[in-house]
Amino acid sequence: MSNAAESSRSTITTQSGQTYKYQTVTLSIGNATPGMPITVSIAGKDGQLLMWSSGNPSKSGSSGMNMQVLTGSLPLTGFQLTATQANFGTASGGSAVSFNFNAFLCAESDLSEFYVTLSSASPNTQASLQLQGQTSQNLTLNRAVPFDWGS
Repeated sequence: MSNAAESSRSTITTQSGQTYKYQTVTLSIGNATPGMPITVSIAGKDGQLLMWSSGNPSKSGSSGMNMQVLTGSLPLTGFQLTATQANFGTASGGSAVSFNFNAFLCAESDLSEFYVTLSSASPNTQASLQLQGQTSQNLTLNRAVPFDWGS
């Protein structure tokens, strides 16, 4: 992700007239048990469109995704990103897994609130999500945590 701080929020209007907005996001995972899957789900309030994204396609210099290892190595056995879920598979054995996943969220232009759920992880996993320019919020296993998109 190139210079995410420079373009933390942006919008794009499609040829059909639909406007979408983008914002950088950091998902932090700590103390995860090796061999246990980690899944984080997102949902717009009242069914509004919200999805993981690699960024605004009209801003080529400020899009992409990356992962940053916080301790040791990152023994990923699999990674899958769907519109509404980020799934991380980790190898068994070794020490606790800690990493940051940096990406973007894409939403309908009028979305103001959304929810993030740590859908699967070991009980001792620490997880948080931070929107660019906002304070990070802790995620709790199987509990939808509300987030404000911001202005």
